[in-house]
Amino acid sequence: MDPWHEMGRSFIEGRGLAPEALGAWVIPILVTIVAREISRGMAASVFGDKAPRREGRLSLNPLCHISVFGTLLLPTLLVLVKAPVILTWGKSSPVQFDRLKPRRLGIIGVALTGLMLHLLLASISVALTFLVPQKGWVDQNVENLLTLNISLFIFNILPILPLDGGRILWALLPQPLDKIYVSSEGWGLPILLLLVVILPLISFVLGAESFNLLKTIIGLPTEAITHTIKEWVIR
Repeated sequence: MDPWHEMGRSFIEGRGLAPEALGAWVIPILVTIVAREISRGMAASVFGDKAPRREGRLSLNPLCHISVFGTLLLPTLLVLVKAPVILTWGKSSPVQFDRLKPRRLGIIGVALTGLMLHLLLASISVALTFLVPQKGWVDQNVENLLTLNISLFIFNILPILPLDGGRILWALLPQPLDKIYVSSEGWGLPILLLLVVILPLISFVLGAESFNLLKTIIGLPTEAITHTIKEWVIR
């Protein structure tokens, strides 16, 4: 079957694309993005950078944090190509790292806050599984919240700027290695787009799993962790 026809058919019949199933991704994505941006903004404020507060990034209003590409288009594309995981991100954070005091500790603190937020939301989703009805729309939201935050934790610990893992590595490197490393940030976004957009799309069109590094790097660990949680904790 023509892959583009298959993509169109999957919009109606595929994984997570029935209206109620697609809707079960909206709440987890919005909750995760809003909570992450607020927590990182608060951490930046603790270390002396008031930019997130000044620019309204501590708001509970999702519209303050939504990125057209990272929040809307990217997750939809990943569902369409039947990617092994769903990834998302919010509007670029206004944290000004040179204003953090002490700078290195502040960078690590802001990055760790983002990472720990994903673990917290994953833990909350596990707790919620004992409270919500099984095999329903609410249960699917909870399961997606768990999967999403495990995926984002693994994604964000990658040592690529501007991800949290890259920020932590930057703060830990001695001079002049830190300056050399931070100069690579301009390549970070192209590398991430290759990983999360281009290679999954090529893999879907060609039907070649060997192109799908997203599955190898993030999908398989996410699957293993969620399976372990469901087998040993939830059940």
